Formats: sequence, C-alpha cells, structure tokens
Amino acid sequence: MRLGQRWTGARRLGAVAICAAAGLSGVAWAGPAGPPLAWSVDGARNLFAALFLVSALVFIHESGHFFFAKLFGVGVPVYSFGFGRRLFGVEYRGTDYRVSALPFGGYVRMEGADPYGNLDEGADPVEQAPTSYAVKPVWQRFLIMFGGPLFNLVFPVALFTTLYVAGEPTEISEVGDVLPDSAAEAAGIRAGDQLLAVDGVETPTWIDVDAAFGDDPTRARTLRVLRDGAPLELRYQPPAEGYGAEGTGLTWFRPSNRVGVDEPASPAGQAGIQTGERVVAVDGAEIADWIALERALAASAAPTLTVQAVDGARREVRLSAGDWLPRSLGHRSSPAHRFGLVTASVFIDEVKDSLEDGGPALPGLASEPPPSPAKAAGLQAGDRVFAVDGQPIDRWNDLVRGIRASGEGAGPDGAARPVELQVVRGGELVVLELRPVMAETVEAGLFNRRFMIGAAPEGESVGPKLTPKAYPVGEAVVRAARETVLISGLIVERLGDLVTRKAAVSENIGGPIAMMRQGAEAAERGIFTYARQIGLLSISLGILNLLPVPVFDGGQLLFLAMEAVRGRPVSGPLRERALQIGVIFVVIAMALAVVNDSSRELKRWLAEP
Repeated sequence: MRLGQRWTGARRLGAVAICAAAGLSGVAWAGPAGPPLAWSVDGARNLFAALFLVSALVFIHESGHFFFAKLFGVGVPVYSFGFGRRLFGVEYRGTDYRVSALPFGGYVRMEGADPYGNLDEGADPVEQAPTSYAVKPVWQRFLIMFGGPLFNLVFPVALFTTLYVAGEPTEISEVGDVLPDSAAEAAGIRAGDQLLAVDGVETPTWIDVDAAFGDDPTRARTLRVLRDGAPLELRYQPPAEGYGAEGTGLTWFRPSNRVGVDEPASPAGQAGIQTGERVVAVDGAEIADWIALERALAASAAPTLTVQAVDGARREVRLSAGDWLPRSLGHRSSPAHRFGLVTASVFIDEVKDSLEDGGPALPGLASEPPPSPAKAAGLQAGDRVFAVDGQPIDRWNDLVRGIRASGEGAGPDGAARPVELQVVRGGELVVLELRPVMAETVEAGLFNRRFMIGAAPEGESVGPKLTPKAYPVGEAVVRAARETVLISGLIVERLGDLVTRKAAVSENIGGPIAMMRQGAEAAERGIFTYARQIGLLSISLGILNLLPVPVFDGGQLLFLAMEAVRGRPVSGPLRERALQIGVIFVVIAMALAVVNDSSRELKRWLAEP
C-alpha cells in the first residue's frame, strides 16, 4: 500500500475525530445536564440542526484548503459538500462543485493529494504536473494546509460581527438581586430596579452598565433608576474591590417563578400549592420570575394564581392572607411571604449519599464512601433552609456564603467548623448541626476545592428580559475579534489544564453525541445561541486541528516547517511511523470521546424518574 493511500484514510479518520473532539470546553460550558436525547418532531428538528452544525464546521475548514489551493494554482478536481455518491453539481474551470449523499461536512480533492508529496517509501519524486500540490514551494503548501484552521478561526469573527450588527439579544439592566450588607443595599438599590443611566450615560443593558463602570470601578456614581414605573436618583459608592456581583451586591440573576411552601397552615398551604410548582400568572397577568411575582402579589389583597404542577397541568387558586403571619428571623420583606410563598431556591431538592459526583459505587468495585455532611446531619429533601448560624436564608447563595464562612484554612488540609442549620420541616422548626467538608469539585470543567455539604436546591435562577443591542459595523468587528481571541485563549488554556490534570477529561472531551446535544440545545434557545455555538465550535476545531499530530493539519505543518529548515522532505519511513502514531492517538481520542458521551448519557438516563 502506498503511503499516500494510508495518508488519505488516516486523514479522513482524523477529520472524524477532530470534529468529534471539537466540543472541547463547549461540553463544560453547556450548562446543567439535560434529559437524554429525545426522538420527536422537535427532536428531529434539533437533530438536523446538530448535523448541520457539524457539516458547516467541516465545510468551512475544507473551504480554507480550497481557497489557498486555487490561489496557488493547485488543481482541485472535486470540491464536495458531503461525502459519498454525487447527487448533483456543476463543473467550472476544472473543478466539480458537487453535493454528495452524506451531508456530514465535505472534502477537497487536490492533485497530488498526498500532503507528503506522493513520495513512496523514500523514493525519488516522480514527474508531477505543474498544478500538483507536491511541486509547489514549501511556503505555499504550508498556507494550503494552514488554510483550514485559519478559516475556522476567521469565520467566527465574521459570524459574531453579523450578530452584533443585527442586534444580539442582551439582558436589560434590571437588578435581579441585592445582597445583604452590600454597597448596593447601602445605596438603596432594590431588586427589580432598572438602571436607566450611570452618571448621565444611558444603560439599557448590563453590557452598558459594565462599560459605564469600567473606566473607574471605585468612583462614586449617580444612578438613575426606574422603580415601580417612576424614575429615581440614587448616589452609589462602589466598594474598594471594584465593580462585580460579589463586591457591589448587584446581580441580574433572580429566582425563577418556582415556589415553595413550608407552612401547611399558610394561605398557600391551605390552597394546596406544593413546593416545586410554578406560579405562571397572577390575576391573569403572566409571571416570568420571582421579582414579577412579588410585584403582582404586592398589588393584590386576594390574588388568583395560575399554578403549574410539575407534570405541566395548570389550575387556578385564590389566596387571602387573613390573620396568618409568617415565621421570620430578620428575613427580607416580601409580599409573597404573607401568603406563605417562598422561593423554591431555599428548599432542598436532593440530599446526596456522598460527595462523589459519579453516583453510588458499583458493588464490589470500591468501598462505600462516607455519607455527605447533609445526610450525616439528617437534612432531608423538602426541607426549607431557614437560617445558618442565626443568619436568615432568603436565597440559595445566602446558604453558600454561610457554608463558605465556616471554612478554616484552604487547600487539601482545609477544615470547617460545625454550623447550626435551622430548617422548616412540616411546618416545624428543626435545628441540625452540620460540618461542611473540603471536597474536590468540577466547575466549568476545572478541578476546584471548596467546602460542600452534599445537597442541591429545588429552584433555579433566571435572567431578566432580553432586548436587541446593535453595534456599528466598526465596533462590531472589534468586539467580534476580541471575543474570538478570548475564546481561543480559553481553549488553549483548557488544553494546558488537561495536560497538567487541572481539568477533568470527562468534563472537557466530548464526541458525536456531545456535539449533537450542544447543537440541539443551542437550536432550542434560538438562532443567536445556535450561531454562537457554531462560532465556539469552529474556534475549537481550528485550534485542535493545529495540534502537532500527523493526521491533523498541525502535523503536516510541522513536517513542512522541518522541510523548510532541512531543505528536503522528511524521510518516508519516519513519516510513516509518525502517521501510525498519529492514527493510534486519534483512535484513543475517539474511544475516550465515545466513552465520555456514553457515560454522560447513561447518567442522564438513570437520573430520569
């Protein structure tokens, strides 16, 4: 078998593997694990969107090779979208521009297609046509090989520019939450306020707020806010540590419209509302989050709520506060509390058996791990976390800060003192003693150590409404380029973290199923999210293809660089051995990706009720 033939097969294998692994970091950034991939009309649509995403990335990559091949006069007999049998196409100037039966990317067939130069086992070069890749100067062959990754890196700039010019949906500058004892609270800012302007500069979105604070994050500001439909001016002094959610106490995230009921005797309890259900409307007006719910309940003495059960069924209930009073320990005032409604984010949804994220160990394979602190303390699913060490808990982040404050020391030797945890269970206040432990976690695909208790909340956080924000073309290009460079840097950094074991391989390497899931989930969130996902994966594909592995473009670039330095090509036997090592690497990478995909899908399947 000729080396060129072995190269052609290996390169196709490499193309499959590099596409499968293009989900690097995207897997970790995709957010909470969703349900197993479902088959339905919507599922078929999302599957098509996922397949199109993969095809688009590969086709863009091959277009880079095609562009430079044509530029330098290399013959290109075939330029195909898809693989397999030719369906239709047109021949123009010696190239068959075709659409093939299997729409999973595409390929470019060049004269002298073996990037090694069609040299067979170290033999002398054979006569080649002037349009052959093999006879082109090293620098031209280098650019032809580099063209694929280059197009994958340049394409996101054009794509992101288009998004910015068209007006990408962006969070409006409405405050979702104000942390206790923060600079925002001291300034009188409240959850639900919209920041209209900072020092006279209009700030319709949170991007504008960040920009307004960016020049001098610690300087005192005059804020114009909109509260209950009326403008209001506030004087705000950021903390010394500068602008940021933890420092200022400002964040756009807020609890969702999922509610909890901890007192059976409350109006909500008497009406039959269950923890985990959603209030989707009050007196006929739709409710999207906790802030909207509080506003609606503040305006009604006897509201009619449209409640959506966990199974999706809806019903209407009428509430009346009467003489009932909620239990309080200095908790934040809320119109919802007088009806016995609390955000579901302070209720326990799950108490883990241990702090191991992989689920229960298989019998006989490992000793049983120690119980989680939450399980050891007697915490139960359905408990409402009321206070930690006497400090009231109104949001899940309040509990996180309380647990963090219990820490004494850091690193592997870090320890935590016991904390007093007050929970409401069946309408009764129960006091537990809980000792958090230092544990290794995986956050955004990176290993991290922090104090944990082994419990998960019932509710979730959501963002504010979105509004289109358009940019002039010049600014859009600059923003798109910066975003591409930032993402590229993060991916390179993540590759380094994988090598140094700072990042978890299982959370950062995905295969075909991971890419299909990411494409499907992005398609569900709309065209802008879908387009951004294409850009993210295109950057991943471009960077990964530059790895110095012989079956990838980066391997060929390395050989061409060596040829330029030595003045002659690398010997055939050495190239073949390198090719064999590259194929082994690719097979291992593919196997690892498939195992990771299968493991994640199995966990999702087992987690389904």
